[in-house]
Amino acid sequence: MSETVVTVTGLGKSYPLAQNLAGKEKKKFSLPRLIGSRQSEENIHWALKDVSFSVNRGERIGIVGRNGAGKSTLLKIMSRVTYPTTGEIRIKGTLTSLLEVGTGFNDNLSGRENVFLNASLYGLSRERTRERFDEIVEFSGVSRFIDTPLKHYSSGMRMRLAFSVAAHLDPDILLLDEVLAVGDMAFQRKCLERVDDLTSRGQTLFFVSHSMDSVMRYCDRCLWIENGQLLKDGDAGEVIEAYVEAVLNVKSSLVRPTLTDAEGNPASSERSPVVAAEDRHENVGDGTPENSGNAHLMSARIIDEAGEDKTLFHLNEKIGIEMIYSTTGSNTFIPGIHVYCPLGTHIFNAVPTGYDIAHYAKDRPTVIRSVVWVPKHLLNIGTYSVSLMVFNPFDSPFRRFFQHERMLSFHCVEAPLGEVSARGGMPRPFPGPIRPMLDWTVEDQRQ
Repeated sequence: MSETVVTVTGLGKSYPLAQNLAGKEKKKFSLPRLIGSRQSEENIHWALKDVSFSVNRGERIGIVGRNGAGKSTLLKIMSRVTYPTTGEIRIKGTLTSLLEVGTGFNDNLSGRENVFLNASLYGLSRERTRERFDEIVEFSGVSRFIDTPLKHYSSGMRMRLAFSVAAHLDPDILLLDEVLAVGDMAFQRKCLERVDDLTSRGQTLFFVSHSMDSVMRYCDRCLWIENGQLLKDGDAGEVIEAYVEAVLNVKSSLVRPTLTDAEGNPASSERSPVVAAEDRHENVGDGTPENSGNAHLMSARIIDEAGEDKTLFHLNEKIGIEMIYSTTGSNTFIPGIHVYCPLGTHIFNAVPTGYDIAHYAKDRPTVIRSVVWVPKHLLNIGTYSVSLMVFNPFDSPFRRFFQHERMLSFHCVEAPLGEVSARGGMPRPFPGPIRPMLDWTVEDQRQ
């Protein structure tokens, strides 16, 4: 049975809200103040409220949430920077926290001097620091600048040195708050390997980040904190998918139960959830009535290669877009999609290649399922939305039976470390909505 190293029970942290000066003067001599009664709840902000969970040795815990949700407050209580208002937290073993880049560093001292200073703040003796010094500096990658004053370091160099010290103290529990956000890809790989090494030896990691990519890479379990309360606790992939869907308004499936099937009966589906969405029916060309009624969308969803509903995809995964629609007349019905980037710019549209009239022409009511696959290594990280349509390009004028604007959406995160991707070894994120992995030929032309 795994050993529990962190137990949090009913944890709460409150702060008094600032009041205007006149209000303060009035309340200074008020009866509740004089007799020592508690402040009104309306003048108190709960950064954390009734948070409870336990963590076993060797777990890698990610913590996600919006700005001000209470993530950093939780880590500060765990590291004893601040104390809880209610509840308790029990920690078994040594704990090292790296809550801000360079905390415990002195800008006027050299990197070498700061290694010894920072290690001493965590309780490591000078002799033991000396034994680990070379390993710390080598891991940080700043050996050329180790005798340079820290004020000349970039934020990335400071972060690497700070993480190196913290990670080589061999703590039982390591707390990290956004400190890897400025690290390049090569250093992130080293950090992940170090974290793997620490957790394989029974050490525990807590990692706070707004980067879903980083949480997916570093953690196997995730806590979602919303408005100071623990909203969800579970597998990292499942929690992040729920978080992305809620916070970024990503909806990967919809069902339209009020529509009729091919026989004119009410359509039904076991898929959920039902998502209300405003339809936009457009028919291009004179003389074509809006909403012809010859095709109706019954359901649509984003799926993975196993056919399961999914919201969150790594860049090295194929993304399926499924539509099920009914037809009620004799016509040619061809599906299509439009894909939009996180900023709302139209990226591309897609329709089946090589129209085969015999395949798409229907002379009686039916139900049709179409699936189109967005290839792996095409999109960049971010949230994408999809518009759905069915049309007949052979009509004159062009006929669109329905078009549902930005009905579905999904979120892409970086491919796992170690996986080949279009990013290659580039340390910085790629700009733009797409990031295709192309075939390159590079040859030396010298004779």
